[in-house]
Amino acid sequence: MAEWFRSKGTNVILTKEPTDTWLGLAVKRAIESDISPWTETFLFMADRSQHCQSIRRWLVGGNVVISDRYSDSCYAYQGARLGFEGALKWLSSTEDRFVVRPDVTFLLLLDPAIALERLERKTKAVFENAPFLQRVQENYLAIAKGEKRVVTIDAAKPLTAVLGQITSHVEGLLG
Repeated sequence: MAEWFRSKGTNVILTKEPTDTWLGLAVKRAIESDISPWTETFLFMADRSQHCQSIRRWLVGGNVVISDRYSDSCYAYQGARLGFEGALKWLSSTEDRFVVRPDVTFLLLLDPAIALERLERKTKAVFENAPFLQRVQENYLAIAKGEKRVVTIDAAKPLTAVLGQITSHVEGLLG
């Protein structure tokens, strides 16, 4: 997608969460240590708060920002980790004051068992198991149901088809 934007002469910033800052590294370390879901959640929020400052700067500079994982990912995963009724709403409302809401979010849907088969890493994180990922997917679908900006894509299709759907949607947004 970044290459497509660049071919149109657009400046693109590629980013991800957790970030590569010390806060993002703390999130990664927390995940590896399997700490309390609450502590992990607040570390993600701290990382995102700083990340949003950068995103605002990049957008003011006229860039398109593409993020691999962002707030919805945190809500889906942390909502499953926290596991209480209303967790998604609580997470979203807690960040309302600082999060930069995306113009569009592409939700790549894939059966959790297939997603796990596709992992190239030998070591899996604590949350990389089918039952947990099923709860995460249910959270993602709940988010998509309530947000018009979320576009669901069948990620079981070949990469070229997935990219084609995304590119077509972005072209439609740009008119």
